[in-house]
Amino acid sequence: MKKLFCLKLIILGLLSANCTHQQSPEDAVNEFMTHKTKESYLTIPLCDAGEKVVPLLTEKIKDKNMERRRYAIGFLGATENKLPLTTLEKIIEDETDNEFFRADSLQSAYLLDEKLGKELANKYQSRTDFLGEVAKEIIKVKDHSAYKKKQRELICNPND
Repeated sequence: MKKLFCLKLIILGLLSANCTHQQSPEDAVNEFMTHKTKESYLTIPLCDAGEKVVPLLTEKIKDKNMERRRYAIGFLGATENKLPLTTLEKIIEDETDNEFFRADSLQSAYLLDEKLGKELANKYQSRTDFLGEVAKEIIKVKDHSAYKKKQRELICNPND
């Protein structure tokens, strides 16, 4: 009953303090993993949870079979937390990993650390696959800050 009341308050824009609920990192990641929604909205539970889910997701993306791994990797790039950089770099350099995960990891690494991202992009720009395409895109970026802001908006504030 309280949830229904809180939902009505939220809809009316009258959210009261006793209706707010802080999710644990585990709950936020579980919601991300199980929530059925439009693809562009999958990362919303992670964005709502913020930085506190970064350590948990950094561990989870090491699993090549993780469901929704691309979205988790993308979200990590939208944070300010540099903790995932070592893991992202390992994914990028793992020739046995999927090229899409590697490319997403490259983009996230670039968002978190411009210098490292450019160095890695230079290393992979000659490839003819998706990783190479993303590397070339990163090399062309003139304004890291604007690019980062745009990517974060796409990840955490979809407008479709």
